[in-house]
Amino acid sequence: MSTLNPNRFAGPAEAALLRDDIAADEAARAALRERAKRAQTALHDANEAVRAAQEAAASAQQSVDHITQLEHIVDERLAVSRGLLHPIRRLPDELLAMIFTLRPIFYSMSRPVPCLPFALAAVCRRWRRVALSTPALWATLSCSIKDFHDIEAERSYASYLRYYLVRSSNIPLSISVDYEAENRAAHGPLWLAISELYRRAQTFYFSSAYHCDTTSLLESVLSYRAPHLEDLELHNTEFADDNEDTLLRLRPDTPRLETFECQGSPLMWLIGAPLCPSVRTVVLNTVKFDVSHMVELFRHFPNIDSLDANVFHELSSPGPVVIRADYLETLRIRLSYGVKDIALAQSFSFPSLREAYVEMGDVGELHADATSTFIRSAFATVTILHFKDHVADGTCSGLRSCPRLEDLWLTCYEFKHDAEDTITALSAPGPNGAWMCPQLQTLTLSVWKTNDRLVEKVTALATARRMNAPSGPPSALETLNVKFRGDSWRAHPPSLQLQEHLDTILQSV
Repeated sequence: MSTLNPNRFAGPAEAALLRDDIAADEAARAALRERAKRAQTALHDANEAVRAAQEAAASAQQSVDHITQLEHIVDERLAVSRGLLHPIRRLPDELLAMIFTLRPIFYSMSRPVPCLPFALAAVCRRWRRVALSTPALWATLSCSIKDFHDIEAERSYASYLRYYLVRSSNIPLSISVDYEAENRAAHGPLWLAISELYRRAQTFYFSSAYHCDTTSLLESVLSYRAPHLEDLELHNTEFADDNEDTLLRLRPDTPRLETFECQGSPLMWLIGAPLCPSVRTVVLNTVKFDVSHMVELFRHFPNIDSLDANVFHELSSPGPVVIRADYLETLRIRLSYGVKDIALAQSFSFPSLREAYVEMGDVGELHADATSTFIRSAFATVTILHFKDHVADGTCSGLRSCPRLEDLWLTCYEFKHDAEDTITALSAPGPNGAWMCPQLQTLTLSVWKTNDRLVEKVTALATARRMNAPSGPPSALETLNVKFRGDSWRAHPPSLQLQEHLDTILQSV
């Protein structure tokens, strides 16, 4: 039906149609009202059901919460009851204290890893009482001191350090301090506490960050007497790299010191500094370590038997000098520029030296006579000699003065010059019938590039020095290792089976 126009009166024909429509609409309206009543009833029932479900859910949640609370109460009661029956509660305080102090501790030199005695003291009142009355538990301190900006923060660090001093009674301490704070006065509370720790220390590790110049403060600490100190390790490498003229001036009073390690600032021994005859092991990685430092080192540590050192500058001396260490047995030294001065090369005297591990960086500028003299002077008594970087010209000549050598390691980029000369000289007796390095038992050749000459020479060496070889040396060669550091050997068929071939030769009788 079209839209009705309400602004007119219907005609006779139209009125009949309108009456039929009105009757149909009234019937539809009655049906819709009935449906609305049913929908309202359904909505009411649904709302009632929702309210009932919500009430049931709330009641169930209250039941769950109550049961959970009861469960927690039971769990706590069980934990307490089982704890009261735990065998550890039957241990006497003395055994409990022993367990506390048998915690695993690992050291890097004198640097301990903390075991946090405060955590043990926080378990219960009994553990706290035992922990606080067990000095050995507080004998290991590892502390990282961050930057602070007021005296209260500094006093807080100092109080923490002194707490270990008090609780540890009078037993020697293992101290590790990583210092990353701005400088404070040497007479401030923090550095006074560090000084007290040092005086009680058996092992003392100190490391400072790159922006911290702690040199003068550390000198003040190290000036005190440390009667129990056995291991001393100092690090300020990052600061020293940019400030190589800043010296660490030492006057140690450490009658029991055995191990000394310094990385960073070069050392300067003050006039009147006492000798340290108890020191046996020294590790130095300072930005400067020249001839004068070496002489002073051996003078102040007269009984040193192991030295590990880096020499970053060219060694030189304005006049005659003697570099002597009567008891040195093991030497690891990295010489960035080798030893170029012949007069200096003959100044070394290590009559007890048995092991030497040498790295020489810039060997291209070394004079053969200087290298040969250096080897004869420093390494004449060794049984183990490893050239871990490059074989310099003059090495072959120098090795003729090493009659006790049993283990030799040679490193080269290409098999030529002195590396080849050395292998050749080792393969046959000299004109006087004497073998070079007659006691040699192990030889390792580390090379980047291989070639036919290398295969030929090392094969001849293995054949000449194998067990029961005709006119062989007094001691047969037992091991000959060829280590290829590059990939050139993969494309060189004779090198593929070289090691197996050498082993076969040496094992044949």
